[in-house]
Amino acid sequence: MLLKLRDLRDSLPTHSDGRLTDLCALGCLAMVPLALLAHQLLPPKYFFDSITLQSIATGQYAPLNDTSFLHVGRLYKALGLARSVFAAGAFGLVLAMLGLWASLRRARGRLTLGAVFLVVVYVGLASVYLSQFSKDVWVLPVTLVVLLAPAGWRGDLLVVVAGLLYAVFLRQYWFLVLGLWLVLRLLMRWRTDRRLVLLTVVVFTVVATTVAPLVFGAPLQSERTTVNLGRSSSADAVTAIAPVSLGSGPVADSAENLVTLAQFVVPTPLAAQASPIYLGYLVLIACIWLCFGIAVLGPRDRLLCRHADAPPDDRAIRCAMLAIAFLTTQSYFEPDYGSYLKHLSPVLPLVITAALRWPGSPLLRPSRPAALGRTADGVRPRAAGLQGGLTRRSERAASAD
Repeated sequence: MLLKLRDLRDSLPTHSDGRLTDLCALGCLAMVPLALLAHQLLPPKYFFDSITLQSIATGQYAPLNDTSFLHVGRLYKALGLARSVFAAGAFGLVLAMLGLWASLRRARGRLTLGAVFLVVVYVGLASVYLSQFSKDVWVLPVTLVVLLAPAGWRGDLLVVVAGLLYAVFLRQYWFLVLGLWLVLRLLMRWRTDRRLVLLTVVVFTVVATTVAPLVFGAPLQSERTTVNLGRSSSADAVTAIAPVSLGSGPVADSAENLVTLAQFVVPTPLAAQASPIYLGYLVLIACIWLCFGIAVLGPRDRLLCRHADAPPDDRAIRCAMLAIAFLTTQSYFEPDYGSYLKHLSPVLPLVITAALRWPGSPLLRPSRPAALGRTADGVRPRAAGLQGGLTRRSERAASAD
């Protein structure tokens, strides 16, 4: 796989200003055939939610308790997509393509394996999970707001509005995502420091774990336990997440949630399945967060490092903080690693932006200087510039005479 990624990296041309237009175009074009193959080759379990949502959209089924499914079904019906899986899939893919374009439009530099890997993973996951009736498709409008909103507090306000709409009508855990993101954004405006981010995540997890039983009458991870309880013998729950038992009480529960969060970054429980497929999932997830960590939290050149000569990229930091907030919140509720990848797919443009958008990212090498190329006339640009300078001097001398 590494050889294929390296060949893809080397085959893509780089524009003189370092734009990644060709990578973006190739990724968008690849989504269509990959989505068609996914619908033909993948087992039915990948489309259970899609079938349910279409039956709601067409009026054949009305859920009694899950209002999020009801609202999403009505959205598809309002858009006139209820009768066609292909139309709904095309709608999701268009949004996914916009997410890829928005995540790469400001990136500048020569590709590395890490950059190509992140884009390939997003294209693959989007082709499967976002090319059908899905609640996750509706995360993409929030993602696009995060990517395209202006820098500063006005852009952050738009993000809050978009996130609140999604939390109210579709998934209530986005209230926690927004809460942690706001805390991280405020702290990063005060001091851009990776240690502060990690400390905030730990403190937020401890506070949320301690407060949840007092407010909701149940532990923070009780929803995951309830979902997995009824399908312990199901073949579809092979990757079910079982938190490490460290005892009872707020301290033990907080430690359990922090261990689970670490396992969302490096999903070591998948190694126990002794299956090449699940080992592949382990490597895939770990490499996603490895690339993100190197670019955002790495030991040397990183996003969260205040340089004296250049201010930090506010939009890239906004995306990075929301990706971290989403990862942290998902570790409280996700029932299995399959759902984890599915729900992560519309958020990956934020990971790509945080890793590639800012100048000096370790996942992008500096662009080749223009002097190394040639113009259409076969003249090196630098030489052409020198010739133009001599011509202008001659003209000034002639006018002076």
